[in-house]
Amino acid sequence: RNIATLQRDTNDTVTFHTNLNATHTARPPKVPQRGGRRVQIPTTPWLHTHHWFHAASPNTVQRNAIADPDGEYHEWFHQLSWPVRDIPQGGGESSWLVIADESGAELAELLGPGSRTMPLSALAAGGDADGLSSVLDGVDHVVYAPSVAAGRFDAADSYASFHQLRRLVVALAASASANSKAPRLFVVTRNAQPAVDGDRANPAHAVLWGLGRTLALEHPEFWGGLVDVDETLPPELLSMYLRAEAGITDTDRDDQAIYRAGERRVPRLEPRPLPAVPLTRLESGTSHLVIGATGNVGPHLIRQLAEMGASTIVAVSRRGGSQLSDLAAEVAPGGTTLVEVAADAADEASMARVFDRFGKDLPPLDGVYLASLAGGEALLTDMTEDDLTPMFRAKVDAAAVLHKLSLRTPVRRFVLFSSITGLLGSRAVAHYTAANAFADAFAHARRALGLPATVIDWGLWKSWSDAQPQMKAGGLEPMPNEVAIR
Repeated sequence: RNIATLQRDTNDTVTFHTNLNATHTARPPKVPQRGGRRVQIPTTPWLHTHHWFHAASPNTVQRNAIADPDGEYHEWFHQLSWPVRDIPQGGGESSWLVIADESGAELAELLGPGSRTMPLSALAAGGDADGLSSVLDGVDHVVYAPSVAAGRFDAADSYASFHQLRRLVVALAASASANSKAPRLFVVTRNAQPAVDGDRANPAHAVLWGLGRTLALEHPEFWGGLVDVDETLPPELLSMYLRAEAGITDTDRDDQAIYRAGERRVPRLEPRPLPAVPLTRLESGTSHLVIGATGNVGPHLIRQLAEMGASTIVAVSRRGGSQLSDLAAEVAPGGTTLVEVAADAADEASMARVFDRFGKDLPPLDGVYLASLAGGEALLTDMTEDDLTPMFRAKVDAAAVLHKLSLRTPVRRFVLFSSITGLLGSRAVAHYTAANAFADAFAHARRALGLPATVIDWGLWKSWSDAQPQMKAGGLEPMPNEVAIR
C-alpha cells in the first residue's frame, strides 16, 4: 500500500500527520532496528518552492510570449545544431555502383571488388533508362555524387542535380518493384550543410538534402542516407565514410551525416531562446521589397513591416494590379505607402527594372523579403518538369536573381522565408522541401561572403492549415498567422 505525504491545495502539516496516522492504522510490520545516536536537525527554516503543474491552453499564445525581454525559451523557436557522434564500424564486403564524374572510378576501386561506375550523363534527360535499370541489378549500394559547380548562386545547377537524382529514384523504384531487394541509395554532397556560420555552403547540393529527406519518407525500401563532406575530401576518406554509413543496420539509425575534420556530425533541432531585443524600428525614408506579396504570408509580412515603421513597401507579384488596395488603405494611416508592382521575380530583366527605380521615384532600398510560393503536390516517381519549374522559379530562381541585383544595390536586410519541411521532409512535395533546403544554404553562403542574410524555417501557418487540412496529419500544430509573423 502506498500512502502520500503531500497533496495539492491542502495544508502540508495537516496532510502529513493525517497520512502518518494512516500508516499506523495499516499496521506495518515491525522491523528490528539497531540502536544509534540521535542526530540534531538544524532549526534553519526550509526553503519552500512550489512545483505544481498548472494546466494552460496550448492554443492561446500572448503576443509578449514571442518577444520575451528576458530571452527565455519559447516552444516554437528551435535551431539546427550538429553534435558529434561516433563513426560507425564499416560492414562487410559489398558491391557499389558509383554514379559520378571522372573521379568516380577511383572511388569505386576503393570501395572494393565488384564495384563499378556510371557517368552522370546516364541521368541526363533522354538517357538510357533501360541501361540504368539493368546496371542496378547485382549491386548492394548505389552512390550518387554530383559534380561541384564553380558558381555558388547559380540556380541552373540546382535544377540539374534535382533532375538527375529524381531520374535515379524512378529507376530504383522500378528495380524495387521488380525485385525483392533493391540496392540502397546514398547521396554524397559537398558543403551542402554548413556546421557553423562562416562555413562554405553549396546551395545547389543542399537541394539534394531537401529531396533526400522526402525520398526517405516516400521510398524507405531503398533509402540509404545523405553524406556531406568538404569538396576537398580525398576519395580514400570518402570511401571509408561510405562503408561506415552502409554498415549501420539499426532501424533508428541516423541517415543524415556530415563529416568535417574527421568528425561525424548529425542534425538535431534544439530549443533556443529568442533574442532579448526590442521591436526593431525601420529607418524612415527607405523602401522594403516584398516578393510574393499576395500569397499566404505576404499580407501579414506587409502589416508587420508597416508596424515596424516602414515608409515605403514595394509589393511584387506576377499579376500586379490593385489586389492589395484594401491593405494599402489599412497601413496608410500609420505613414506607410504601399506600392504594387507587376514583375516576375525569377526574371532578371523584369526585376532589374524594379531595382532601377530605387533612389529615383522610390526611396533607397533597405530590405528584401522573399516569401513567394508556387506549384502543387507530386510524388517523386510522378513528378514532371511542369511540377518542378513553378516551385523552383518562385523560390530558387528568385533568390538567385535578388542576390545578383542586390550586389549592385546593397541592402541591410535580405530575408528568405523557408519551411521546416526542408529539414524534416514531407511526402509529395520533394520540390518544395528541396527549394527550402536551398534557401537555408543560400543564407549561409551569403553570410560567408559578409553579406546580410536571414532565413526563417516556418512551421505550419494557420491560414495554410485551413486551406490544406491534410497538412495537420504531419503532426505540426498550426501557428496563428498574426503571432508567427512577429
